[in-house]
Amino acid sequence: MASSRAWTFTNRGTPRSVLSLISRPTPTLPPTTQLLAKAKPVPGAADGNQWLLVKVAHAALNPGGHLYITKLPGAVRAKTAVPDWDLSGTVTDVWSPESVPGSDSNVGTSSALNAEPSTTAAVKSSTSRFFSQGDRVAAFLPISYAWPTGTGALAEHVLLPARYAVPVPSHVSLRDASCVMTAGCTAAVTVRATSLKRGDRVLVNGASGGIGSLAVQMARAIVGREGHVVGVCSGRNAETVLGLGADEVVDYTASLPVPVSKVLGEKFGAEGTRFDAVVDCVGVHDVYVHCAEYLKPDGVYSAVGIKPADQSVGALVKAGWQMQMNALWPRSTWLGGTGRRWAATAMMDPGKALMEEVVAMLADGRIKAVVEREVGFEEAVDGYDIVGSGRARGKVVVNVGGQ
Repeated sequence: MASSRAWTFTNRGTPRSVLSLISRPTPTLPPTTQLLAKAKPVPGAADGNQWLLVKVAHAALNPGGHLYITKLPGAVRAKTAVPDWDLSGTVTDVWSPESVPGSDSNVGTSSALNAEPSTTAAVKSSTSRFFSQGDRVAAFLPISYAWPTGTGALAEHVLLPARYAVPVPSHVSLRDASCVMTAGCTAAVTVRATSLKRGDRVLVNGASGGIGSLAVQMARAIVGREGHVVGVCSGRNAETVLGLGADEVVDYTASLPVPVSKVLGEKFGAEGTRFDAVVDCVGVHDVYVHCAEYLKPDGVYSAVGIKPADQSVGALVKAGWQMQMNALWPRSTWLGGTGRRWAATAMMDPGKALMEEVVAMLADGRIKAVVEREVGFEEAVDGYDIVGSGRARGKVVVNVGGQ
């Protein structure tokens, strides 16, 4: 039986202390009955509930993946799990439960891939969303699939429903495609929640991170040259953010220990300098609490949530409570609100349409991926050290089996 490698963990803890690189049997199609049940097939799905076996080229690491390893209770996931959920690679096998026209058997590894050309063509022509062996893809594994099955991106081969994957054009690097799954989809939704328009002024907090670097580019495209984009980042990343389209940068490290919210109020509090929208790609609650000083009364504060003060359970609960209060009473200043509308993005499952749109942005040059570091598969834990620091410029990518 063929084998392949994967990074796995069974207990919570730091990535360096709990992750193990193991060899295990390579997944095969068709999927087991148990896996099919956990994946919850979609009735009438455009892809016929097709499944893919993907040889992974790259996996992009996420802060949420780091949190998954360190804090998520084992009771809500599979006993043994592979971390993270953004990947790209090549389809090596396909299977669909839909019957082949004129056949009493299901379409599987042997029947679909090794069938006569006319039969295979009939299967593929039933929908344009079917994948074939050799297709280049990028995928996002939602928690509804990853948690109960233990499936993750840090494996040489990954089995997944086709609805979680999108095609990658031949001229787009698989490395970059992996970088825009969670980050690109989150940036797109967070920016759009502000209803930005041409000529607007927008502040992007965390402008040099994986999400923020893409949000700057998306915001720039919307507001045009008539608009004004300000990025908040550290001084070491200022040139990167300016190169992505920001008009100016606020170095949050330059004023420490004075919080950046105070600097923003002083710099952008006057009439004519306030922002039409704030896109917070970090979730700094203090920036939201004081945003009335620099965000117009009808402006929108769109955030990726609220960053906990630390990774303790208490801090996580407090952040969740603050998010609920912001959502329920953002304009009620007497209840602790700011008088500004607050929107939050939680990217659990972007859906195929949004993933396709973000890859299209990458393909036609509207956005580009920023990569802090690419590490080898055996050095994946080093990548998590960078992600866990909260100081990565763009994305950290693991070269699983890419060139």
